[in-house]
Amino acid sequence: MEIAGARLLAPFYGSTVFVWSALIVVALGFLALGYFVGGFFADKYPKGQYFYFIIFLGGAIALLLIKLNQPLLVFSNKFGFKFGPLIAALLLFSLPFFFLSMASPFAIRLRSRELEQTGRISGIVFGSSTIGSLFGALLAGFYLIPNFFVLDILTVSAISAMITAIIGLFLERSLWRMRISSILLFFLLFFLPFIGSGAGTKASVIYRQPSFYGEIQVVERNGFRCLSVNNQSQTCIGSNGEQALKYGNMIKIIAKNNFQTGDRALVIGLGGGIVARDLSDNFKTVETIEIDSQMVSVAKEFFGYDDSGPKLSTHIADGRNYIQTSNEKYDMIILDAFSGANPAPHLYTKEAFEEMKNILTSEGMLIVNTIGRPYGQNIALTHSVFKTLNSVFPHLTAISTENIAKEPTAFGNILLAASFNNKEIFIKEDFIIDYNEDDLEEGVLLTDAYNPIEMLGLPICEESQKNYHRLFLGSL
Repeated sequence: MEIAGARLLAPFYGSTVFVWSALIVVALGFLALGYFVGGFFADKYPKGQYFYFIIFLGGAIALLLIKLNQPLLVFSNKFGFKFGPLIAALLLFSLPFFFLSMASPFAIRLRSRELEQTGRISGIVFGSSTIGSLFGALLAGFYLIPNFFVLDILTVSAISAMITAIIGLFLERSLWRMRISSILLFFLLFFLPFIGSGAGTKASVIYRQPSFYGEIQVVERNGFRCLSVNNQSQTCIGSNGEQALKYGNMIKIIAKNNFQTGDRALVIGLGGGIVARDLSDNFKTVETIEIDSQMVSVAKEFFGYDDSGPKLSTHIADGRNYIQTSNEKYDMIILDAFSGANPAPHLYTKEAFEEMKNILTSEGMLIVNTIGRPYGQNIALTHSVFKTLNSVFPHLTAISTENIAKEPTAFGNILLAASFNNKEIFIKEDFIIDYNEDDLEEGVLLTDAYNPIEMLGLPICEESQKNYHRLFLGSL
C-alpha cells in the first residue's frame, strides 16, 4: 500500500521527497497508533472473530477510499506541492494503516496462552509481518507497479484482505450478524463505481500504460499529439509530425547554426525522440540516453522515432551513470531529463555538469532545459541552475522560449547554453535573459552534497501541473 500509494499520488505531486516523506510519516504514525489501540482491544476482546473483523474493516475502508481517490486528491491539491502529499496520504491511507496494524497485537494476544510464550509469539508475529512486508515491497516494486495500473493493484489488495477476513469469520464461527454484515458490505463496496473528480477530460487518450518510472500517456487534442508521464507533458508534435514545443525549435536553430557538420551529439532524456530526430540533420550521429525502455517503444510507435539507421542510437541507462563511464567526446549535449515537472536532481549538480564538461569537445556546447520565468517571482530554480552551470563553464547564456520584451514574466521553458568559448546563439535579443551578479547571489549552488532542487522547484511544479490540467484534463 505504501509503495503503490506513491504512484497513486504521482499524477498530482510527482515522485518528490515530499511524497515519500508524507507516506512514510502517515504509515509510521498510524501503524504506531494501531499497535497501541489494537493492544488495548486485544486484552478487552481476546476473540478471533474480532481479529478478523478488524482486518475486514481495514480492507473495506481501503477499498472505499481507493474508489474515492480522485475527489480526495483534488481536495488535497489545494494545499500545494509541499503539504498536499501529506494531506492526500492522510485522507487515503491513515485509516487503512490504522485498522490493519491493529491485527499484530491481536495476533500476539490470541496466540499467547501462557506468559512464558509471549516473547516467542511476539517474535513470530512481528517476524512474519516483516517478511510479508518484504515480499510485498518486492512484488509491488519489481512486478506489479511496472505492469499493472496502480488502482487495480490497490483494489485487489484491499479485496484480498476482505476475503481473507470473511473466511476467518466463518472459521471462527463468529456471530451471524457479523458474517452477514461483512458479506453485504463487501458486495456493496465491490460494486461501488470509482468516483471521478468532476472535471471532464479535454483530450483523447490513445495510449496509457504503467512503467517503472510513471504512468505513460499519449493524448491528442486540436491536432496535437503529446506524450505525458504522470500528467506532465514531455513532448508535443503537430499533425505534420513536427516539433510543437518552442524549446525544441530553439535547440534546432542553435544546432543548425553552430554545428552544420558536427560529428556527435548526446541527448539525455528521450521523451518522444523529436529533439534527437531534429539534431540528426546537423550531426553524423546522435545518441540518446533514456532510463525507461518503455518510453523508447512509445516514441517509436506514436512519434516516429527511428533508431534503426546509422545516425540515431538509443541507450537504456541512467544519464549520470552513462556520462561517468563514457569514453566519447560530443560536440553538443542536450540535458532534457525531468521527473514529472522537476528536473532529475542528480543530473543538475555541479559535479554532474563537470562530468558533462569532460565529455565535450573544445568547441562543444551543453544546453540545459529548465522550466520557469525569466524574471519576477518563483525564479529561484532557474537562478540556481544558472549559478551552478556558471561555476563550471566560462561562458553561459540564458534563453527564454517567450518574448521577454513583450512579457518578461511569462512562464515557459528556459534554455541555458554553456560552452568553453563565447558561442553565437542565433536567437533574437528579445529572448535572451540578462542575468547579472545579483541573480547569481540569489541562486543556490547545487551539489551532490546539497541539492534542494525539489524545494526550489515547488512553485514551478504547481504552475506546470495547472497548465497541463487546463489544457488536457479540465480545470482540476
